[in-house]
Amino acid sequence: MPKSRQRNRFSDARLYAVVAVILVIAAAIIAIMYMSQPPSFSSFRSAFNSASKIAIFAVYNGTNLGMGGSSAVSCATAVIEELHRTPSTINFFVVNQTSCTFAASGLGANNTTITTGIGRCVNMSKGMPTLYINYSRMNETVVGHGTLYISGNLLFLRECGIAVELS
Repeated sequence: MPKSRQRNRFSDARLYAVVAVILVIAAAIIAIMYMSQPPSFSSFRSAFNSASKIAIFAVYNGTNLGMGGSSAVSCATAVIEELHRTPSTINFFVVNQTSCTFAASGLGANNTTITTGIGRCVNMSKGMPTLYINYSRMNETVVGHGTLYISGNLLFLRECGIAVELS
């Protein structure tokens, strides 16, 4: 084979390699830019309302339900009522310092389970848009990728503005 053809093939291979490297770098830059974008409430709400299954956690720090726990559960109930979803598509978890209570087949199921720790409950909610409602002294809302954390005091949770915002 003549040397000019071998050089052309070698040059073509180098050109393809350079183009491939440029495409990989461009894809990496685009992925980094996408991942660095902070999640928005509207994107969470859209994913939450269109998902086939969702998870809602009512979280409180004590071991007894008390006023804080009942406020978190009441707010979660208000959210559920506003959603107008089939109960079996809602995974509802009540979590305290020592246990997690849930219905394994979604709301409306008669098989309530109590487990120690929240690991099992968190694992059951993987892949679902998840709302965490937490009793706290500080009012705070944090949007994550596929998650929304609502923390608030008694008044904040009793008002439960998130119920209307998500519907």
